[in-house]
Amino acid sequence: MEDRENIYDISFSLLRFVIRLEKGGNLPKDKESAIRGAILNVLYDRYCDSDRNCDSCDHRDDCMAHGIKFPKYKIEPYFKSESIGNVLECENKNRDFRLGDRIQFRILLFGQGIDNAGIWISAARKAGKLGLGKEHLTYILEYVYDRHDRPVYKDGVFKKEEIVPECLSDYIYERKRVIGRPDRLDIRFISPVTIKFQKKFVQLLTADAIIESMARRIYSLNCYVGNSIEYPYVLVEELPDQGYESSWKMSVRRYSEPKRKLMTMKGLKGRIELYNGDDRILNLIIACELTHIGKNASFGFGKYEIS
Repeated sequence: MEDRENIYDISFSLLRFVIRLEKGGNLPKDKESAIRGAILNVLYDRYCDSDRNCDSCDHRDDCMAHGIKFPKYKIEPYFKSESIGNVLECENKNRDFRLGDRIQFRILLFGQGIDNAGIWISAARKAGKLGLGKEHLTYILEYVYDRHDRPVYKDGVFKKEEIVPECLSDYIYERKRVIGRPDRLDIRFISPVTIKFQKKFVQLLTADAIIESMARRIYSLNCYVGNSIEYPYVLVEELPDQGYESSWKMSVRRYSEPKRKLMTMKGLKGRIELYNGDDRILNLIIACELTHIGKNASFGFGKYEIS
């Protein structure tokens, strides 16, 4: 794999939301779907005029709600790819909450999707009146911070000028200053990852499947923001060596509003050790530490940490 183009010329903005619950109750352990669903419900209530049946709607290409849920690619990938323009993360795994408890979650926006930051924040604020989960736990949106803890929403005021897009290449440089260029990397998945490799869903974490998923993610993001690049293939001889691996199957249930039924998302959690990768492989691994990899990334799947 050669960095013939700057394949990391991808803008992003990572926003951290802080909400305060107005009543106690129970929430699911994995909250990404509940939070994302509550926010999208606000958008559909405002913009949708077809009972949320996007497949049969003649106006979906012009619908703000559909456009935010399923952002359009500026360049169509040569393969079928799922929506990629935003990612929601919530690392709070508590189930029981009391009045006044705070929950933090993050929304990661890419490219042209950054322009919708104000819509996400406004919808998140209004979703507080509807509440989260089956018990509809209402909340107040207190703050929204950027990745460097600068407030972009405070005291009910959104400061659009405070949202300064960053570049993925700068993130890679920043992380390299922290971790250096180690010979060995430990990749620990802190959310389930779902990878399809050679037409099959993987049952173990392997170097070839993970690196290919990373390359696919970076290629897809370039297509989304409109960067015309060649697919960043990784040759077999360029793959890093694989050391220790430990993984186990995980499943997360979520309710699909459009389909009006419970759905199960499946993946793997665990860790894998990679070593003897060159600098281009290191760039790929660092970049996708931010972007997530695999399917269902919009719901927080595919997040890992490296050390």
